Amino acid sequence: MTTTLARPAESHPPLVHPTARISPRATLAPGCRVGPGAVIDGTTTVGADSIICADAYLFDAILGENVRVGIQARLVDCIVANGAAIGRGARLTAVFVAQPDTAVPAGAIVEGPVRVLPRSESPSP
Repeated sequence: MTTTLARPAESHPPLVHPTARISPRATLAPGCRVGPGAVIDGTTTVGADSIICADAYLFDAILGENVRVGIQARLVDCIVANGAAIGRGARLTAVFVAQPDTAVPAGAIVEGPVRVLPRSESPSP
């Protein structure tokens, strides 16, 4: 009988495109990727295995693990739960994306303070 042991996931350093700008106060967790022209400013924290796409702008944001921030999205003073996806060109200010795996649609403009919930948990009209 042969037993196969699971290998622990390897931790890869952040991958940052040479044209991206990262604040010295920002924290990038292992495995995250930052695309061309992206700006991570202020005391932003990007969680493990998150993806910041081209020309996105983050300022004083906290992103959980496996978050995807779309092309040209802008997040200022936001907290984003694990697995959330922020659509292309979305603009979020003072927003708390509360539930894991929540999707904010492309082009959305949300100004807070506000808490964003998945559609299934949103109150009925």
